[in-house]
Amino acid sequence: MPGNRRSRVAIACAVAALSVAAILAFGGKESDDDRPTAQTTTATAQPAGPAEDRGNGNGGGPPEDRGRGGGGAPAEESVASAPPAKRPREKANLDGVASPTRIESDGKEAARAVEAELGVAEGEDPTVIGSTCRNGRCTVRFRAVPRGVGRNLGDQAPIIRRLFVEPSVRSVQFYVHHKRSGRGHDERAAFMAVSCRRTAIPEPRLRKLDGGDIDRFCAVRKASGGKQRSLISRGKLSVEDASRARDR
Repeated sequence: MPGNRRSRVAIACAVAALSVAAILAFGGKESDDDRPTAQTTTATAQPAGPAEDRGNGNGGGPPEDRGRGGGGAPAEESVASAPPAKRPREKANLDGVASPTRIESDGKEAARAVEAELGVAEGEDPTVIGSTCRNGRCTVRFRAVPRGVGRNLGDQAPIIRRLFVEPSVRSVQFYVHHKRSGRGHDERAAFMAVSCRRTAIPEPRLRKLDGGDIDRFCAVRKASGGKQRSLISRGKLSVEDASRARDR
């Protein structure tokens, strides 16, 4: 019947409308199982410090420690101990030493000749103790390291050649003293004396003079420093004689 058909259609439409409404109501909601689980991060609590220290990782240390990677007292600085000051060396004692004991104006060239070969010894006892050149005779008193008679004469050969270049120089006299040691020995005594006359040396050898020539053509006297000091201390040798390389 037409009336019943309309009723059934109306009911079907109502049921369809309710189904759609139910789907819309429940289909858009997420279930509790489908929701992402929030992960809780546990932060380690840090002790609270002054406001200016927060975030600098210093744990509330003093301001001068900021940026050093940790708080606390500043690291102790190692202070290098200064080396002890050297005790100034006392001036050499030349009491009683025979002349020359200073560089005279006429002996400056002779002193330069010695220094040119043996050095000036700045900061220590000077190499040349005294020098003078008068009436064609040059006398030089200087310090050297004892290295054996042959080697010491070899060191003196170029000095003598230099001095004899000047035609007015007829003879050369050397008095050689020890360089003072750290023990402070009294070095007023000379351990060697050398005396050379131009006329005693053949002209060809004079230009090529060596240590052997000095030993052959010059007068060489050597003395024992230990013996000299012993004789001086006992009053059996004067300082003046010892400064001329005598030990008896």
